[in-house]
Amino acid sequence: MFDQLPKFTINGDPEGELSPLDRGFNYADGLFETVRLEGGKLPLWHWHRQRLEHSCERLGMALPYAQLRLWLTAVLADAAHMGLARGLVKITVTRGVGGRGYRYDSDATPTIVIGLYPPTNYPQQNFDTGVALFRCQQPLGINPSLAGLKNLNKLEYVLARAEWQGAEYAEGLLCDIEGRAVEGTVSNIFALDGRELLTPALHRCGVSGVMRRVVIEALAPQLELTVRECDLVPEQLLEADELFISNSVFGLWSVVQLGEEPIGNGPVTRQLQQKLGDFINQQLNKKEDFR
Repeated sequence: MFDQLPKFTINGDPEGELSPLDRGFNYADGLFETVRLEGGKLPLWHWHRQRLEHSCERLGMALPYAQLRLWLTAVLADAAHMGLARGLVKITVTRGVGGRGYRYDSDATPTIVIGLYPPTNYPQQNFDTGVALFRCQQPLGINPSLAGLKNLNKLEYVLARAEWQGAEYAEGLLCDIEGRAVEGTVSNIFALDGRELLTPALHRCGVSGVMRRVVIEALAPQLELTVRECDLVPEQLLEADELFISNSVFGLWSVVQLGEEPIGNGPVTRQLQQKLGDFINQQLNKKEDFR
């Protein structure tokens, strides 16, 4: 089964080709979502859809959602036919084909690429006992107009991820050019201070993750945790009662080491992991789009 993956459709065509004039290819003029496939369904689709629509609006891009929904339905049917109940669905939306130059045609037809991937098999110990974070030297530039968006320009993250090899570190901590902690290369960060969850403010740079929003809006209130988005530096993370990272694919992992410094693995992160499991099951049982 997995030897047939990944599989792609371009504007609904499994045999489609990406034009070399596509603005996503030429200028990273687009966005993407990596969506968890679980039990043949997309339990967090509602949240991904909202972010995609909001992000397209911010970039002035049209999103033909009716077509996207039709093509995504076909991809999920293909996954079911292959017997793929767990995996990943990556949706890339570009502004479409355009001529040479940065100026775009406001009437351009977007390009939508949907990829179907096998599941990522993370080590179980990442969930059970926590992970270590590498302290990346590559900084994130400050750009409020793109802050929060999951856009196609990921060169900063590519360079950061190249800084460490091997399995000692599961993720890396990224700071902005002024030294503030922002996020991981593929995750968001939360620090527990008493009954308050602190998470870096993302109005200057960084990606506002779907799982980050789930923690803030759905999970933290269940444990009566107050969430505060604020500026944080790495030293504050080291002083936290607990530290964890979030990602819509792997969920929540406790951070037990930042660089060479150990951090305690506490009970609140474990409770949040349990709440997340319950939340995912609730979403899977809802009879809504792609669930």
